[in-house]
This record gives sequence, structure tokens and C-alpha cells, in this order.
Amino acid sequence: MLQFKGAVRTAITWFTLFLFWSAFILWRYGMQLHHYIASHSNLFAYELAVRTLQSDMMPQGMIPFLTALLTLTAGAVLSVLTLLGWNLILFACCRCLPVMAGEWLLRRTGLIRAEAKASVER
Repeated sequence: MLQFKGAVRTAITWFTLFLFWSAFILWRYGMQLHHYIASHSNLFAYELAVRTLQSDMMPQGMIPFLTALLTLTAGAVLSVLTLLGWNLILFACCRCLPVMAGEWLLRRTGLIRAEAKASVER
């Protein structure tokens, strides 16, 4: 079994989340994206006008292209936000809580006195 450390592990995790989020967005919001692009996109309107002026039977590819672009962009943003959230949660749980628990334990055992801490704060 290969062991990945550091940047490689982060890249693999990001890419996995990227594919998951992109597939979820396309599955859940694919038709809404398609309708939005067809009704609000200036690029689609331009491509449609050019195809009409050329009067040929070019296959339309702008809607699938824009749908894929929006899906992949949203997947990338959501995967970055997911990794950031995981890191913040792990930092809060693994770094801050043991420090607070250690201070509480030292205070409870009497190794840190409450009045000594109050005099340091003044």
C-alpha cells in the first residue's frame, strides 16, 4: 500500500472532493443550469445568432460547455471550502481543546493557582 504524505495526500483528497461535488451539482442542479444558460447567457445568444447567420447545421455546443464550466467551477470552490472547514474543525478539536483541558487539569491539581493567574493578567 502506498503511503501518501503532505501535499500529495491533500491533492488526492481535493481531487476526490472535486469530483464528488461536481457530480452532485450536475446531478442535482443540471437542468436548472441548462435552463438558466439558455435564458440568461449572452455567450449562448451570440453563438445562436452566429449559427443562424451561417445557416448550417452546426451542432450546438455552448450550453454543454457552459454547464460543464459552471459545474467544475462550483465543484472546485466547494471542495476548497470543504477542506478549509475540515481543517478548521480539526484545529479547534485537536489543538485548542487539549490546551484548555490541560490548563483546567493543572488548575484542578493545584499546580496553577487562580490568584497567580489573576496577578499575571494585571
